[in-house]
Amino acid sequence: MWVAPIKESRNFSAAISPLMIALLRRRNWHLASICWLPLAYVRNVSVTPYLWATVRPRQGQFFVDGSIGVIHQEFEKRWIRQGISENSFSTSLHIANILTLDCYFSTGTLEQDAGRFCRTIADILDAMPQDETSLRIAFEANRMVDLPIDNFGGVYKAGKFVDFKKFVLTEMC
Repeated sequence: MWVAPIKESRNFSAAISPLMIALLRRRNWHLASICWLPLAYVRNVSVTPYLWATVRPRQGQFFVDGSIGVIHQEFEKRWIRQGISENSFSTSLHIANILTLDCYFSTGTLEQDAGRFCRTIADILDAMPQDETSLRIAFEANRMVDLPIDNFGGVYKAGKFVDFKKFVLTEMC
């Protein structure tokens, strides 16, 4: 895969997005919006992990910033029917909290850095719950990708995350 040399940050962002899309698509992760949620890398199934990511310049390099979590489509549809005007992810872990993930890219090694990042993040997403049974098991064990479930509560650990936990533990099949 050939990528044109990158000279400016806006060109880098324009080049890295298609590269990440292509690399993640190879692992069956597609950039899409499910249940009116923000655009993220997902699989169009009832329960899917997601990666929401953006590229930002930082200290002469570029940094992939974002979060991972799980989307349960039935829960999301119920949430929207409640008339909530702003829809956000019910689970969210900032990717900087994943110690095995190197989020920095340099312009000189764009393909290598993006390839490494995409392989690692796809492995992490593949290890997350992919169906209701594995989602319930993860919540009952209070662990997802070897982290406490509450780490996926986002900044506030309230509201939608609390409702999602209740749904998974008491209402889901």
